Amino acid sequence: MPAPYSNDLRSRVIIKVEDGLTLQEAADTFNLGIATIGRWWRKYKSEGSYEAKSGYQKGHSHKVTDLNSFRDFVKKNPSLTCNEIALRLGNMCQTTAYSYLKKINFTRKKKFSLPGTSRKLAR
Repeated sequence: MPAPYSNDLRSRVIIKVEDGLTLQEAADTFNLGIATIGRWWRKYKSEGSYEAKSGYQKGHSHKVTDLNSFRDFVKKNPSLTCNEIALRLGNMCQTTAYSYLKKINFTRKKKFSLPGTSRKLAR
């Protein structure tokens, strides 16, 4: 996502529009889109502010925020499967638990079969 326009530019545009410049003239003067200036102007009139939105989430929200505590949990419970780790920690699925195990370089000892496959035992 591109960075928002600076508040300095926004304030200069709003001041010019307040002084009587039309939206089209402001768009030509500042080399901006008329829709952009229209949004800033409507926001300024309704909310009293033309500043860009801030504080919204950037990127993926991580389930495990402290890898060291996750590593300690796994070391204390080495026999748990990915599904059991996910159930104990809550708010995550088996795949997420597996991904975090890979991040801490912990290999699983237990094998699993994928859905639709079967393992035949040697006799």
